[in-house]
Amino acid sequence: MYWQQLKQASGRRVVITGMGLATPIGNTLEEVFAGLIQGKSGIRKIPKSRFPEIDEMPVDIGGLLDVDLEEWYRIMPSNRTQQNAYGFIGAYRAMMDSGYKPQTEAERERFGCIMGTGTSTGRNIFGMYDKFFRAGAAMSSVHGGYIEETDIHGLTAAVSKYFQTKGPVGTLTAACATGQAVIQEAYRNILLGEADVVIAASAENVVIPYGVRGFTTLGAINTKDNDNPEGAPRPMDESRGGLCVSDGGDGVILEELQHALRRGAKIYGEFKGFSMNCDGYHLTRPTAEGEGIYRTMSNSIQMAGLDPSEITLVHAHAAGTREGDLAEMVGIDRLFGDINPYITGCKGNTGHMMCTVGTFHAIESLLSITHGIIPPIKNLKNPITVNGKMLNYVREPVYTNVRNVVMNNVGFGGINSSLVVSKYEP
Repeated sequence: MYWQQLKQASGRRVVITGMGLATPIGNTLEEVFAGLIQGKSGIRKIPKSRFPEIDEMPVDIGGLLDVDLEEWYRIMPSNRTQQNAYGFIGAYRAMMDSGYKPQTEAERERFGCIMGTGTSTGRNIFGMYDKFFRAGAAMSSVHGGYIEETDIHGLTAAVSKYFQTKGPVGTLTAACATGQAVIQEAYRNILLGEADVVIAASAENVVIPYGVRGFTTLGAINTKDNDNPEGAPRPMDESRGGLCVSDGGDGVILEELQHALRRGAKIYGEFKGFSMNCDGYHLTRPTAEGEGIYRTMSNSIQMAGLDPSEITLVHAHAAGTREGDLAEMVGIDRLFGDINPYITGCKGNTGHMMCTVGTFHAIESLLSITHGIIPPIKNLKNPITVNGKMLNYVREPVYTNVRNVVMNNVGFGGINSSLVVSKYEP
């Protein structure tokens, strides 16, 4: 396996030295992790003040962020849109948490910035569309900042400019695996010796008319629990009725181990393995056997130099869809069998933060490693069984030594992705 061989040959290890977030259940690491343990919900009725078109929608619940956008727009150097601000918040807070401040040009040239999102900022794009096709505005109404506002690279541009990163750079999109894709690319940059420190962050602003309506049309959203927001997302439960959409912004700082040790950085854990593939099968449905996610889990564990028996926890994608959750559980059972590791998932609390949820999975997993606590799966009452077998679902907080975690993300288009993070051991 190429990346495993390269990792061994380079001798470079990649650790996490900073984390930051903005989520529907809180804006600090402490608040969010406590909320996960206590079963806090971030799903609520969407007020018209935030979403004027909500009465026209078949769904009126979702996960919103409690942030002062104007405050963040004053900090951002460019590309000031709602979605970019969410990702900027995650990156900024991760950098503040890391304490990293490059002092020289040479350090900045080995400082990278990898951001991810699914689309440009929807409200800006469709706002201009409305001007043209509903209001009949002239083409001259396209203002000079329109490209800056709608450029999918805008988040990367803003973060890179603010922190003066001059190393590897990129903007990735991989549907709901985007939040993992940015971490994987940052990992590669450090493993290949192109960078010593990389900001990896992602953003989602799906709770807008076009996002809600679009995912409803695809049949992915729970439309039957508008009167029960907290109980609506039911991942891994037999009664699951679809996902609940949420906004979010999350970031982590990846750093080469020796670089981190030299500056006395705190270390949350170590990234050890990753894998991504595609089913080549269907736009929205996985194969019933969970073949793709089975292979990414297996390959990422192999790259990490681990055996499946050494995995403490599987952080499942488990968005709450009928076919997706079951296929993932089938893949997990196929790989682990009687090993039966703990299984958890966050979407009963946060809803589905789409393109940033993979980064959030990493943060939650690292907090479990740090504190020795696995948060429970919210709203899990009647768990999925696989051929009559009950898997090891976490239904109450588990206090244990969390050594190795494999995280899964699955995205439309047949994308499967897994990432292994471990407790740091010198």
